[in-house]
Amino acid sequence: MIGKPAFAVYTEATLNKMSMDPSILGFAPHTESFDGIGEVGVFVQDLSVRWAFEQERNRDYVTSEQAILEVKIETPAPPPVVWTHLTDPSRRIVWQSATTSIQSVTGGRAGAGSVNHCMHGPDLIIEHVSDWRPFSYITCRYDIGEAIDQWAWTTQLDENDEGTTATIRLSDPGTEIWDAIGEQMIAQLDLDRARLSEMLLEAVQTENVG
Repeated sequence: MIGKPAFAVYTEATLNKMSMDPSILGFAPHTESFDGIGEVGVFVQDLSVRWAFEQERNRDYVTSEQAILEVKIETPAPPPVVWTHLTDPSRRIVWQSATTSIQSVTGGRAGAGSVNHCMHGPDLIIEHVSDWRPFSYITCRYDIGEAIDQWAWTTQLDENDEGTTATIRLSDPGTEIWDAIGEQMIAQLDLDRARLSEMLLEAVQTENVG
């Protein structure tokens, strides 16, 4: 038994054909026994290691140092409840006061790579989900008109004794753009934070009553 939950097995001949060195790649030598053939030397790739590598390599995350604006929400709701309110379109259009509809372009299950059309009245904002880590953080990039392309926003969830701290970080879209829209964005985020906090508190209270 190989003893790995997810793995790939290669014969030495296969690796030679692909010019792959198992020692460099970290493949473990192993012996398999086949009826009519006998024992065959193979090399095993632990796919969980590869998955972890890909997850780390593909991170998209706005740090505090990179953020032009960082705001926090303190809520008694646990991270899974906060995550649902952040990602469920039916809930988002309630607390995101300027958003009138959210429609998936890519379809299927939401996650990294999803693209949404977010309507703000007559204005269309294209939302690209670039990193999706339930229930830790989500990063979206926004195309807004012709002026703003791939503007990164990260919302991070940190569980604590009182519930969850949700931290929203906006990357720097450039001095000229921020001078033009920064004041409006701050006011909008303050309004949205207040609405989201109310919804989360209501969700916790409803659950406790039930």
